[in-house]
Amino acid sequence: MALPLELLAGRPDADNVAASLAWLERNAALASVTAGLQLSGGALLIVAVTGFALVLRRQVGPALGSATVFGVFAGALFAAVGAIRGNTGAIQYIGSFEQDWAESAYLATHLIGVQSLLPLAEIAASGWLIIISIAAARRGLPGLLAVGVLPAVGVLAALLAKFAPVLTAGDQIGLGWFLHIGNILVGVPLGIVAVGIALLVPDAAARFATGLRSHQEPK
Repeated sequence: MALPLELLAGRPDADNVAASLAWLERNAALASVTAGLQLSGGALLIVAVTGFALVLRRQVGPALGSATVFGVFAGALFAAVGAIRGNTGAIQYIGSFEQDWAESAYLATHLIGVQSLLPLAEIAASGWLIIISIAAARRGLPGLLAVGVLPAVGVLAALLAKFAPVLTAGDQIGLGWFLHIGNILVGVPLGIVAVGIALLVPDAAARFATGLRSHQEPK
């Protein structure tokens, strides 16, 4: 949600330091709001993943236990990205002394937050979704298997793009990059929402909680 809001406000390429600093100066309030959304979204993801694990407390094996670790780690990273991107005021204050310092401060937050922690958060959240989607299919909810498809493809493409130049083009923006970004903007958010909505259905929640398929009866 944060990135679309910023794009609607004319956010330039985040790698363009001068243009990004000028945009932040004009849209400091919006930047703070979007950073807050990322931080709160990460915190909510931790709560949701933990609650999901509590629902499955009698059915948690190594796979679902690992999924919980992935999900909580992803939430913490998303929250950290939001906290780092929320330093707009500090960047502007530093820039009041020397413009070059502001550019250095922006680059530090951009490289640490967007370029480093955000991809890790996407991979961790994708791991959670992939394992949960497989678990759902084994519990008689094959429709949820779809939520793991784009995360799996996105993560695979991002990894291959690092080792297989055929997936990239010149400046490293190629098929792998588009799938990676598509997973961040579409695959992970929609997957998390889909899992949440599915668990609001009593029958689906019961299957997850008991580990039974719809045709099975508890003994």
